[in-house]
Amino acid sequence: MGARKPHVIMVLGMHRGGTSAIARGLETIGVHLGDNLLPAGADNPKGFWEDVECIALNEELLAQVRSAYDRLGLAWRFSEPDPAISALKLRAVQLIKRKIAEHAGVWGFKDPRWCPSGEKSSKPAGARPVT
Repeated sequence: MGARKPHVIMVLGMHRGGTSAIARGLETIGVHLGDNLLPAGADNPKGFWEDVECIALNEELLAQVRSAYDRLGLAWRFSEPDPAISALKLRAVQLIKRKIAEHAGVWGFKDPRWCPSGEKSSKPAGARPVT
């Protein structure tokens, strides 16, 4: 039997849609979500369960396309490859590979900003995306 393919478990959804509860549930059953998570806030006192590195990378992507996590316009189209977007995609693939390696082949994350790019980054990282 061959080696088990790594898994990336993505919790995707809009803010205030229960994604934090789902992410916390995954962590309680052993899915590692990261060591540097966004701290809890007044609007989410039990925690957001979002990896700070993922947030930073996705904020850069959104800024590159002149958008933000709380604005419409997530169906971006480019007439030609954008070198900045290609560089961000490469960083995302590297981040996913590193996280998978650090956590025995299974890593999960929750980040509403990731919706447009999650699967496109997970597959090149050699992982099976699970959403």
